[in-house]
Amino acid sequence: MNDESFRFGAYRLDAAKRELEHEGELLALTPQVFDCLTYLLRHRERAVGRDELIAAVWGRADVTDTLLAQTVMHARRAVGDSGGEQSAIRTIPRFGYRWILPVQTGAAASMPDVPAAPAPADTIDTAGPVPDRADDSALARSVREEPPPRASSMRPFTSHRARGFGLAALAAVTVALVWIARPSGEPAVPPPTASAEVRPVLVVPVAVAQIAETVWVPLGLMDAIAGRLRDGGWPVVPSATAVALARDGAAAADPLRLAREAGAGLTVAPTAEREAGNWRVRFDLHGAPELPATVSAEAPELLDAARLASDRLLALLKRQPLPDQVDADPDRALAEWVQRIESEFLADHLDAAKVLLDTAPAALRDRPELKFQAVQLDYRAGRLDRAAQGFQALLDTLSPEAQPVLRARSLIGLGSIARTRAHFDEAEPLYREAIALLDPLNQPVHLGSAWAYLGISLGSLHRFDESAAALGRARVILQGTGDAFGVAIVDAGFATMQADRRRLADAAPRLAQAIERFERLGAQAEANGLRIALAQMYRELLDHPAAFAVSATVWAQVRDQPSQRLYPMAAAVHALALIESGRLAEAGRVLDGIERQDGRHDAAYQWRQVRYARAYLDLESRRPAAAAGVLQALLADETTVPGDAGPVWRSWLTSLRAQGLDAAARAELPRVARWAARVDEEEARMHADLIAAEQYVADHEADLAYARYEAALQTADRIGVPREVARVAASYGHALIHAGWLERAATVTGRLAAFADRDFDCALVQARLHQALGQAGPWREALEQARALAGERGLPEAIDAEPLRHALSGPG
Repeated sequence: MNDESFRFGAYRLDAAKRELEHEGELLALTPQVFDCLTYLLRHRERAVGRDELIAAVWGRADVTDTLLAQTVMHARRAVGDSGGEQSAIRTIPRFGYRWILPVQTGAAASMPDVPAAPAPADTIDTAGPVPDRADDSALARSVREEPPPRASSMRPFTSHRARGFGLAALAAVTVALVWIARPSGEPAVPPPTASAEVRPVLVVPVAVAQIAETVWVPLGLMDAIAGRLRDGGWPVVPSATAVALARDGAAAADPLRLAREAGAGLTVAPTAEREAGNWRVRFDLHGAPELPATVSAEAPELLDAARLASDRLLALLKRQPLPDQVDADPDRALAEWVQRIESEFLADHLDAAKVLLDTAPAALRDRPELKFQAVQLDYRAGRLDRAAQGFQALLDTLSPEAQPVLRARSLIGLGSIARTRAHFDEAEPLYREAIALLDPLNQPVHLGSAWAYLGISLGSLHRFDESAAALGRARVILQGTGDAFGVAIVDAGFATMQADRRRLADAAPRLAQAIERFERLGAQAEANGLRIALAQMYRELLDHPAAFAVSATVWAQVRDQPSQRLYPMAAAVHALALIESGRLAEAGRVLDGIERQDGRHDAAYQWRQVRYARAYLDLESRRPAAAAGVLQALLADETTVPGDAGPVWRSWLTSLRAQGLDAAARAELPRVARWAARVDEEEARMHADLIAAEQYVADHEADLAYARYEAALQTADRIGVPREVARVAASYGHALIHAGWLERAATVTGRLAAFADRDFDCALVQARLHQALGQAGPWREALEQARALAGERGLPEAIDAEPLRHALSGPG
C-alpha cells in the first residue's frame, strides 16, 4: 500500500511522519506501539500472525508473548480501544490480530474531521445455530464426489466460560488455595513504600521454648513481625513462602541461602524468651553487614515486644532514630487470637484452627477479622458453598473506606470460588474490584495475587493478550516482594494459557518448571494440582502412558485424604487415564472410593468430571443403560451445560443408540446444536458436527454424515490437538471403511498412524483399514498393536477375520 496516512474515527496516523493525532492533538507513543499500529493498519485486509507481527515490530524472533500482549494493549489504549471491546484491534485466537475499524487513506485521510456517527466494526457471525437437516442436505450435495476444500483461516470465537476440563480450569482448582489464606495487616492509611531498589526482608519462624502457651509463636509471631514490617512500608517475603523455605531447620542451618532463594536482601531470625516477667524479642540479622548484628526489644506482652523490635528494625533500615516504646494496641487480644489462628493455617492444621475459632471469646468471634478466618477455613476445607455465602456476607458489611484490604481479600476469595467452578466470567469483575481497592495501598502480595488470578481467568476466557499483560504485571509485583509461591503460580498461569492456546509443546516444559518450583518450596498440594493439569495435557497429546504415570503419582498421595480439595479431581483424571490404558477394573475401584465421599465437596465442577468418568467407564464396559443414567443427569439443564460437554453429549447419544433408542438419540440433535451455538467455541462446533455425523450414519443418511464429518475434520485439523483429531478421524474412518470408501478412509486415517502405537482406538481403525484393503501383513501388525493396548477392552469379532480382498476405490 502506497498511502501512508490513515484516518479512523477521530484519529489520524501518518506513517511517514510517525505521528498519531486525536482530534488534532499529537499523541506520544513508544516506537514499538507505533510500529504495531502501523503494521496492522497496512495489512488490515487480513489477520496478522503473532510471529509476523513480532518480526515486523522488533525485527527478531526472541520476543515473549507477554511483551507482544503488552504492546498490543498499549496500541489499543492509544486509539480508544480495549481488550474487552476489541472495536479496533481484534484478537484472532491462537493466531494473532486484525485491524477491523473502517479506515480512510491518502487524501481522504487528510481531510478535516466531520462529525458523524461511529461506523460499526466489521463483524463475523460465529454464533449462529448449527445447521439443521435441510442445511445439511445442501452441504452434503457439495461433498458427494469430493470433500470441500479445507478452510484456510480460523473463525474467531468468544468464550463465556472455561472450555471446561481444560488445563486452565484444572489449575484453577488448586492455585487459589495459596493466597487466600495469607495474613495481612490492615493499615488505616497507605504507608510510605520502599524504593524500587530495596530488596525484601525474609522473616523466618521464631525460636522459642516449646510449651503449651507458646505453640503458636514460631509461625504466628513470625507472621506478625512480617506484617508489622510490611505495614511500615518495607517489602517482606510472604509468610507462606518463608514457612516453605525454612522447613526442616533450614533457617538455622543457612539463613543466607534462604535469602538468595527468596530474592531477599536481609534475613531476620527472631528469638522470643521470657525474662523476669517481660518478653524479650531479639532479631538476628543476616545479609546486611551495614546493620547491627541484632535488634531487640522488651515488653510485658509478647506482641508488644515484637512490634517494638520490628519498629526498631524499620528505623535502622530507613536510617531513622530508634523508637523507645510502641504505642499501646487497643486490639491486642484480637491481634493475638488472629495470629494464633494464622499460625495453624500456615502449618496447615485446619482442625486446630477450627478449635481456636470455636473457642474464641464471643466478642472476638463477631469481629470481621475472625469471621474472615472462619470463611477461610471453609474454603480451605473444600466447603465452597458455605465459603461463598460467608464471603458475600462479609462484602455486605465491609466498607471500602474503612476496611479496604479485608474487603479486597473477600473479593479475591469469592473470585477464586467462581474460578474453581470454572465460572471465569464471574471471577473477572471480582478481581478487578479487588485490584482497584488494593492499587493505592501497600499490599503487594494481595495486589499481585489479584492480578495473577485475573490473568488466569482471562486466559480461560481466551482473551490471551489481556491475560499475558495481567500475568506479566503480577510477576513483576510478586517477584519484587520475594514471593516465590506467587511467581510459581504466575508461571503456572503462563503455562496453562499456552495450553489453552493449544501450544502444548511450549506449555509442557513451563508446567514442569512450575511443578519443580512448588516442590522446592515444599508446596506439594500445589505441585499435585499442576500434575493433574499435566496429566490432562498428556491425555490431549494421546500419550496415555505419561498421563497414567503422572496421575498415579498424584493419586498415591491424595487417595487416603478424602478431605483434600484435590481429591475429586485427582480421582477423575486418574480414572480416565486408567480407562484409556485399558485398566477398567482398577478405574472402577478408584471411582467406587470417590463416590462414597460424594457430598463432602463442592458439587459443581469437580464432581462433573467424576460422574463423566463413571459414564465413560460404563460405556467402555458395555453398560450403556448405566452410562445413560449418569449422562442424562449431567445434561438435564441445557442452559447450564458447560463448554467442555462435547464428550458428554457424544457419550449420551452413543449410550442411547447402544440400547436401540435411535429415535431418542436423533431427537437430541437440536439440543446439541443449541448448546454449541451458546458456547460458540471451535471445540463445541467440532463436537456438534461429529455428533450429528455419527447420528446420520446410524440413520443411514450417508451424504449428510460425510458433510458433517468433513466439517468436524477441518475444525479438528485447525485446532491441531492430537486427541481432537483422533476423535474425529477414527469415527470418520470407521464409517468410510464400513461404506467401502477405502481411498478416502486411507487419507482420513493417515492422521492416526503416529498414535497407533499408544492409543487403542487409533490402532483399531488402522487394523480395520488394512483388513479392508486386503493387506495381511500390516493388518496382523496393527491387530497385535490393538490387542496390546486393549487391556480389559474387547475387540470386535470381525477384526479377527483374515483379509480377503484388495483395495476398493468406492462402494460396490
